[in-house]
Amino acid sequence: MSEALERVIAEQQKEIDRLRLMEKNNADRWQHENKSVERMALAAFSVLNHPESPECHFELKQAVMAMGFCPRCEWRPCECECQYDD
Repeated sequence: MSEALERVIAEQQKEIDRLRLMEKNNADRWQHENKSVERMALAAFSVLNHPESPECHFELKQAVMAMGFCPRCEWRPCECECQYDD
């Protein structure tokens, strides 16, 4: 094989590897996001089934915050710039 052809093949393989890694990262992100949505849904149903339970309300708040929502301005990402870290 000529050097030029080997270089083109190497560049193409590098691009294929980059795209495969990007696909894996996207799949991992979607899996994480879906788990977050499931956690929030389960917590919401707990609140609906036990509206008097502070523990259920706390778990729902934690699930919503874990998804990146600000407990003060209720936006994702935070728009009030409170830098809420808790």
